[in-house]
Amino acid sequence: MQDCVSSNKIKENKYKILRMSLILGSDENREETINNFEEAAREIDAMNDEIYLKDLEDKFYDTLKLEEEEKKLAILVDYIGGRVEQRISLLSDFANITGYDLSNLPPIKYYDKLDDYKERLKYIREYLKNTEQIKILNQEIEESEKKLKEAYLKKATSEECNTRNEEILLNKFTHMIKDTASLKDITEENIDTKLTEISILVKESKKSLDIFTKSFTTLSGSGISYEEEQEYRSYVDNAKEIYYSNKEQEYLLKIYKYLLSKETEYSPILEKREMINDLLYERLTLRKKLNIEEIDFLEPLYELLERQYNDIQIQKDNIENIEILSESISNKKEKLTELEQDNQKVEILSLLREFCMIDTYSEVEMSTSNTTSVIEQTNDLEEPIETNEEEKKPEKEKEASQKEPEIIQKTDPISSQETAGMQENIPKDNQVVSIDNANNIDLDLIHSKANKVMKRVGEMLGIKTEETKIVSVSNPIPVEEKVVPKKEPQPEKEIKHNPLPLENPLFNNNLSSNNLSEEPEDSFWFPSDTPDALNELPDLAVSNNTFFANNNIPDLNFPDLKLDFGNGDLEETK
Repeated sequence: MQDCVSSNKIKENKYKILRMSLILGSDENREETINNFEEAAREIDAMNDEIYLKDLEDKFYDTLKLEEEEKKLAILVDYIGGRVEQRISLLSDFANITGYDLSNLPPIKYYDKLDDYKERLKYIREYLKNTEQIKILNQEIEESEKKLKEAYLKKATSEECNTRNEEILLNKFTHMIKDTASLKDITEENIDTKLTEISILVKESKKSLDIFTKSFTTLSGSGISYEEEQEYRSYVDNAKEIYYSNKEQEYLLKIYKYLLSKETEYSPILEKREMINDLLYERLTLRKKLNIEEIDFLEPLYELLERQYNDIQIQKDNIENIEILSESISNKKEKLTELEQDNQKVEILSLLREFCMIDTYSEVEMSTSNTTSVIEQTNDLEEPIETNEEEKKPEKEKEASQKEPEIIQKTDPISSQETAGMQENIPKDNQVVSIDNANNIDLDLIHSKANKVMKRVGEMLGIKTEETKIVSVSNPIPVEEKVVPKKEPQPEKEIKHNPLPLENPLFNNNLSSNNLSEEPEDSFWFPSDTPDALNELPDLAVSNNTFFANNNIPDLNFPDLKLDFGNGDLEETK
């Protein structure tokens, strides 16, 4: 260990002294010094590469969690990136000192995978960050929804209180105006008509009051007697009383109309109370202007309205809180949706599937009804057996052998797209689907069709098949069957396939005629007369799945790191 450290120190010192020699030395031995400096630079790079490779393999290990993978990749990217920066620094320093490029250095191991590691690390960090934010947002949404629920409960309580206040206020006002003769017969149906009539009287009485007031002002300045002035003043006062009486009825009718429309929610009831307050304020202003000195019988109503108005205003904070919470929850849910969509990227889903965090594979099962329809379709496609027309059989057999692959492809249950919509009809394991009477089964027809299909498959694979015999369920005693003579298929229409060796017991249907324990005469895998058959085997494709599949680390070869610093090659200069 000490010798290695000393050797590395010597290489570093050698590089430094040659570097300084090129900076300060003469031009006489410059070419030789450059050659020595190049050799020292290559030794430094080899030393750095040895140190780099010493700890590199230990940084590749299997991980079970994305957090562990993120930590591993972060260290690995920094380690490989540090080695690349070290190489670039050496190349740059050599070019600056000598004016030449230091070429043909060995490639840095896993340098060509660095971008892939960075991209993988980026998606892992994106997923982990999104997941953490999703967790925080879900907690915040849960807390906000809890507060919103409490705010709505408080709102419901306030609305119940508003309903009671409306009833109290209406009863109070009705009791106060019960002695007013002009308002005794007022109902919700006729209040608009009465309000229109009283408004006309208010305008007429106001016009009369203005005339009397203007005339009295003119007469009082013309030198009339005291008695005449008092008489004209009484006219004015009478007009004033009539106008105020009409206006008072108009105020009371308007207030009554507002009180008849009961409100419970915050905004409508607040708007209604503010309009009532405006009417009362206008009425007090008119009384002051007309010098009405009689006691105001609505004074108890003022106190009740003010107390209830304060209670309604307190609800404002809760209503605003509901609006703020609702908007906040909506914004957070939108952000949550965006994060969840980001986590649905193909690269992220691939990582999640790799670490068994999701399972995107669904097992396709077949329903009984779909299987039955496929079997029926297969039976319909096969031509019927004709025993009386022997001359037509070879032609039909040739047509069937040509159409057989299409039948198999069309009736493949696994590739059927209809199975996806039949999942609810899938029978459970060991469940009896249907039971038919065995006496109604046409065994002869099944026997003939089975032999014909087996014969076709044998012709395609180059295997001779024997006809099977089916014993009737109802009759255990074997019955002689009529053997239908069959003609061999035409030789010119044979399907060109490499026939399987009939002597191989693994591919022979009749196991009883072969003894598996006997040693074959020729080699099982290759014939004895073709020893070079191994050379004809295709090369196996090498998998590119290395680091991303969480497997063992391959031994990769990387291209040379070529950097252009603006000068030609040293050898070309020489």
